[in-house]
Amino acid sequence: MLPPVDDEPDGQPRWEARAAVPPPAARPATGYEYYEEPAPPPDDRNWLKPLLFGVIGLVLLIVLLTGVWLIFTADDEPPAPEASAPPTATAPATVATTAPPAATSAPPTTAEPETVKVPDDLIGIDEAEARQKLADAGLRVQVTRREDATMAPGTVIEVQPGPGSDVEPNSVVRIVVASAPKPSASRSQDNDGDG
Repeated sequence: MLPPVDDEPDGQPRWEARAAVPPPAARPATGYEYYEEPAPPPDDRNWLKPLLFGVIGLVLLIVLLTGVWLIFTADDEPPAPEASAPPTATAPATVATTAPPAATSAPPTTAEPETVKVPDDLIGIDEAEARQKLADAGLRVQVTRREDATMAPGTVIEVQPGPGSDVEPNSVVRIVVASAPKPSASRSQDNDGDG
């Protein structure tokens, strides 16, 4: 602020509210000179980081695609059971396993075929015929019974692996045989009322 001025008409000093700012050239010298550091030269390795990320991304993409390919090309058939253990006597009553007859002839001079075809005409035939056909093909049989009103009892209604499939010799083929459906309580009551 400026000091009071005495030239007022009523003799009262006047105060001014202006700040006195010295001109730029009148700054006192402090003895320090300020200067900016020069910018560092551009890094010559700026291309290395994006290239490295790109290569890592491609490797991860290849690993992912290989995993997807392996999943879709995997064999969906379960592995054949080991033939070393004989069937146990504690198996459920509805499941029976038979082995093919033992060979009594001299060993063949040529190697055995690596796969055997499951016979095509198993569905719709009698259980005994299906067992014989599978034994003749060199396969073991596992029988499961299921109630089915559409097929005659004792008839093969399903084969796993499917007919015509290639399997290893002495593999287990599961056949599902129809059994007569159990009569329901409502049918027996209807029959009692009719007679």
